[in-house]
Amino acid sequence: MVVVLMEQQSTLGSAAAAAHATFEEVEKGINKIIPTLRLNMPDPKPDDIADLADRVFSKVRHTIIGRQGIVRNLLNLFDEDLKTDLDVFYVSADTLRENGGVYPIGKRFQRLLTTRDGTALVADYRLTAEILGADPSPRGYQQIRRSHEYTTPAAASAPTACVIPALGVHNIVYRDTEDRLHELWRDAAGTTGTTNLTFVAGAPPAAGDPFCYVDTTVNQEIVVYRGADKNVHSLYWSIGPVGHDNLTGPVGAPRAEGNPVGFYNPSTTNHHVAYRKPDGHLHVLWWAGAARVDHADATVLAHARPALGDPAAYLDTTRGRNIVVFRGTDGHVYDIYWSIGDLECEDLSGFAGTPPAADDPVAYYTARTDTHQVTYRTADGQLYELWWVGEAPVAGWSLTAAAAAAPPAASEPAAYYLAATNTKHVIYRSADGHLNELAWAPGGVPVHTDLTVHGLARRAAGRPAAFAVDGPNTQHVAYRSTDREIREIRWISAS
Repeated sequence: MVVVLMEQQSTLGSAAAAAHATFEEVEKGINKIIPTLRLNMPDPKPDDIADLADRVFSKVRHTIIGRQGIVRNLLNLFDEDLKTDLDVFYVSADTLRENGGVYPIGKRFQRLLTTRDGTALVADYRLTAEILGADPSPRGYQQIRRSHEYTTPAAASAPTACVIPALGVHNIVYRDTEDRLHELWRDAAGTTGTTNLTFVAGAPPAAGDPFCYVDTTVNQEIVVYRGADKNVHSLYWSIGPVGHDNLTGPVGAPRAEGNPVGFYNPSTTNHHVAYRKPDGHLHVLWWAGAARVDHADATVLAHARPALGDPAAYLDTTRGRNIVVFRGTDGHVYDIYWSIGDLECEDLSGFAGTPPAADDPVAYYTARTDTHQVTYRTADGQLYELWWVGEAPVAGWSLTAAAAAAPPAASEPAAYYLAATNTKHVIYRSADGHLNELAWAPGGVPVHTDLTVHGLARRAAGRPAAFAVDGPNTQHVAYRSTDREIREIRWISAS
């Protein structure tokens, strides 16, 4: 690492920025040094490093002087506090991993970080490192800059993600800062690409976060979202053109207040989409194939309390039961469920005696064990799971309390089940921007892993999306980083 640290004082910001741009000399210098390295000489020669440092430092100073002008340079000349320093040093991946991808450099510049009387200044100068490629750990954690790969526009909010198992395709979909929806895809051969979905489909811009699910009958991905017109729209495709439907407008269904969610029932070929109306009622859309969309107010039919946020929805494949889970206006977590006939509502957290929810829950069903799982965050950052088998009563417990050293959650979680290892997984962001995993076998104790540290990844902004792929047993977390890129952390689970 080559670091130049300078006290700005009378130096123009534009001159400092121009000096920073000269750091291309570092890359040029390193590219000249790399071919000289051998097995018997893995490190650069001290003379080579000294020469590189001198060239960089000299170019920085000359750039500043050239941009300043005579008056400004004279001010700097008489400014006794103005100092500049340079250091060159090595930092190993192990050191970065131990420090969470952050390396403190304040102590390296004690000569610079002092006052006129020699008193050392307290300065927390740090380098935030980002290393691409495979981590040397057995599980091979990797961070991948998915949107950077194709210079896809900056992300405005959290992504959604899903897998089309029959095609081996992984897709990440997100909204950019101009409210367009973009797809970042990876096929079975590992080839990647991107598509501006709203543009190619001629669809309206998005006013919220998208949600994707899969029609497993025709191997088609469906993305539902709230448009700028507050109608619920769908985009759908497999291998070929992207189609678009306005789901609510043509049938006179109420406009959406929040983000919709959906799922597909292969036994009936029905699609179901649930969303929140301005009055807090949950509305459900359903259709099969190219048939007309039907809709109903699920809150009214189930005599349920209004929702305070966006719902989660999934299918109980054992009973063919449709289930919508939501946070009520009293903070309790409820579900509305039906198959053919009347809709029913249950107070899940009230029955289990768990604390109120702070935001939206996530939920899924595991056919292997006939188990329902609902995960949500409380006001103090604890993650609770509500679970029940078949028709048995619901129970609840704190995942973060059970997992040693697990920090509190600062975002809504993502949750999934990996059949190949019979393990459950919850992914969430903590207050320091790190992404955390809680993993356990049913009946076991959650084990905490800091994915940001293991993946040497940039910190996250917002909630993550996550999925797993059986066979290769790969796990994937997609997220918006603090620099508004869409990034992915992936690793392999031992079977």
